[in-house]
Amino acid sequence: QVYNVGDNGIDIEGNDSTGGLNNLGFGKQVVVQGNVINGANSGVFLESTGQMIVTGNSVYNTNIAIFINRINSGSYKNIVSNNILINEDGVGETKASNEGVRFNNNVGRSLVTNNFIEGFKYGVRAGSTVSNIVVKDNYFSKILKFLVHIRKETNALIKSSITENFYEQAQVDGFPKTTSPIAEPSYKQDRAFNVSVSPAKLLESNANLRDTYYRTTGSTNNSRSGWGGAYAIYINNETKVYVPNGTIVTGEYLKINGVFYYAHSNTSGEITIRDITDQAAGDYTQTVNGSYTVYVYSTSEYNALLVD
Repeated sequence: QVYNVGDNGIDIEGNDSTGGLNNLGFGKQVVVQGNVINGANSGVFLESTGQMIVTGNSVYNTNIAIFINRINSGSYKNIVSNNILINEDGVGETKASNEGVRFNNNVGRSLVTNNFIEGFKYGVRAGSTVSNIVVKDNYFSKILKFLVHIRKETNALIKSSITENFYEQAQVDGFPKTTSPIAEPSYKQDRAFNVSVSPAKLLESNANLRDTYYRTTGSTNNSRSGWGGAYAIYINNETKVYVPNGTIVTGEYLKINGVFYYAHSNTSGEITIRDITDQAAGDYTQTVNGSYTVYVYSTSEYNALLVD
């Protein structure tokens, strides 16, 4: 039992400075089992050593509950299973990183399965160049943003599977989501390569998590009286599109014909759109005057595309 330490609760340092792709370090084939850790920066820290089994531990109130890292020798073929990982004060935004399980710096070939992960910003996080991990059959609760966060850099996670996980509560304003944005163009969708993702099951409603970043869609319409059959007009220095039956709220963001706009106002489906950056009025009809699907993003979901 380890309580209230300033650094790592259990620290396995197996680094072999000679490195090498298949070098699993000096501490391989270690089992970390049945421990209680309460109050640490990282609960269990595995560094540059492979074939580790971390199972049956209870880890409370940490920044990162289980951290798998690499210096020179690799950390592969690890199993993280059947652990209780809880921040008892709920989601710890006050902590620097706040993750249940982190893979960092070119590690992988590992399983994360059958864990209970509660009260973190991210449930599992893939840092730089993580490969061949399987995240499956975990029970997540009170996760702020993503069950699995994939760092915003090219090939942060490759050749991996995220499938058949479960989330306890209802989503709040679309969060948490199963993963970081990997389907939105221009927002580092190349962060994942050959990664299969299945939405987590939402236990609250027996549905899947809504993992889209747009909360709903509508369609531009050319039946607005006085618009002469146009889908958009420029009038009084403002561009307007007509989206009947749309539940668009002032302050949300719209993607029309692949371009984002700020929803400045909505009057009976007549939407005034402005520039996404500085909310400046202007003539945007050349892009939006047509029959297009309108994707509606809440403020928090749009912002998550920029800072996730």
